[in-house]
Amino acid sequence: MNWEAIGAAGEFVGATAVVVSLIFLIREMRSNTTAVRSTAYANVAEETTDLLNTWYTDERLPLLLSRVIRGAAIDEFEDEDRVRLTLAFLALVYTWQQGYQQALRDGVVDAYVLAGMKGVFPQTTFFREFWVEHRSLVAPEFADFVERELDLPGGSAH
Repeated sequence: MNWEAIGAAGEFVGATAVVVSLIFLIREMRSNTTAVRSTAYANVAEETTDLLNTWYTDERLPLLLSRVIRGAAIDEFEDEDRVRLTLAFLALVYTWQQGYQQALRDGVVDAYVLAGMKGVFPQTTFFREFWVEHRSLVAPEFADFVERELDLPGGSAH
């Protein structure tokens, strides 16, 4: 065997090793992407479940939410109930923000995780007033997204 043939064989082996390594890396990246997506979906589902459990285990909150759905404004509630509702809606908005970050900003989960945003609460008088007062507590790009998607008024930080 001459040195040229040995060199060509070495180049072939090296190129084959590079191709095999690339195939391995691609498979690992796909596997990692699947794991990241699964974890992200699980996190959003867990946050939503925790929020709903909190809402349903609070003896007073379902009654207050019922009043909100029927059109009660913020000033129609006693201070304690207003605080309870404000905290409940903050938890809801923060859950939406996490879904937004993972779906639209990071592309880790599909946008359908935000479908719950278009439920009954955002269209209530209470929520619309709440939003104007508290929009500054979320990321500005998320606040803009919420206002576009839900046709909500902007706050003073807009």
